[in-house]
Amino acid sequence: MSVFACSKSSDSKEDSNPLIGTYRLEKTGTNHYEKGKIVKRDISTEKINGEMTLLADKSFRIVFVADGESEVAIGTYNSVNQTFTIQQGGDFKKTSYFFEDNYLVLITEDNGDSKDVGYFKKK
Repeated sequence: MSVFACSKSSDSKEDSNPLIGTYRLEKTGTNHYEKGKIVKRDISTEKINGEMTLLADKSFRIVFVADGESEVAIGTYNSVNQTFTIQQGGDFKKTSYFFEDNYLVLITEDNGDSKDVGYFKKK
């Protein structure tokens, strides 16, 4: 599974949770790290359509469509620790996210010195 990022809207209204809303997957790729810092980014040319919805009850749903196949992931998020707990196919996986250049970047797979990510932008 690849990591995805979302962008945080700069004009979001002041409410208790500015993360609430729908995000569109803009791009995917792999970030390479050395000593905890990103040293290289490989952006994928593969076209994946994705949409993530974050709800007020701290739950979320992500729908991905690639090559005519769709995949749905659901779970919960923690905005304090910046983590997602994803349930997919009966398994639970904890992952993290961060914000970069108006994107919410979701880490989909952690391979040590490289992390697959998805970049999501708020609609």
